[in-house]
Amino acid sequence: MTESFTNKEANIANFEYVGVDTSGAPSATTPSATGTTNLTHGTSAQTLIYKYKRKNAGNVLVHHYEQGTTTQVAGDDNLSGTGKMGLTYNTSPATVPNYTVVNATPTDHTGTYPNTGTTVVTYYYTRNNAGDVTVHHYEQGTTTQVAGDDNLSGTGRLGLPYTTNEQNVPHFTLVGQPANKNGTFTTGAQTVIYEYRRNDAGNVLVHHYEAGTTTSVSPDENLSGVRKSGLTYTTSPAAVAKLHGSKCYTYST
Repeated sequence: MTESFTNKEANIANFEYVGVDTSGAPSATTPSATGTTNLTHGTSAQTLIYKYKRKNAGNVLVHHYEQGTTTQVAGDDNLSGTGKMGLTYNTSPATVPNYTVVNATPTDHTGTYPNTGTTVVTYYYTRNNAGDVTVHHYEQGTTTQVAGDDNLSGTGRLGLPYTTNEQNVPHFTLVGQPANKNGTFTTGAQTVIYEYRRNDAGNVLVHHYEAGTTTSVSPDENLSGVRKSGLTYTTSPAAVAKLHGSKCYTYST
């Protein structure tokens, strides 16, 4: 008795026919392109094996973007749909230094591979807050301000670089650049200190002369202008002794 066999491709969802193995059926005729073969029953058991493979599906593309932008904070993940028709895919947020995921489970974070096209899953992340950077401008060797503080907010800046600058302070010269004038926002607060030295000024020379002359009645006073640019100076008359006969009088000129 002869019996005809063919593959069951149409009855297996998400799979396609690959071929038929007739090695276990000695009486089988050469299969056609669709696997049709004739088998003659004999005294021994015979086996036909029809083979199928899962069909290809569309891919799943996973983006990792900074919130409100299309700026990548991590590389895309591409889940290939090759041989995955009808299977379930799963995605997860990336571990991104200095960021926190906003939508840990978008509606399409898991699902079935698409029959055609590409399914796009997007995770959004916000940059974490850092500590502020406070910039002081002090007179050298003191905590006396020569200019107001600058405050660089660390909100949403963890891991980003910061840059600070010295101030143009009248009558002062910057002593040197602080080692941390530029750096990176960190979890803790940071302080940058610029130190300035007051510039030199000219000296103030004070004479004490007898009226109408250039005759000194008391030694000159020299007020040094070293490190005093812009500062106020004050002078005062000297106490000069004057003789009248055998009496001595003291007065201020």
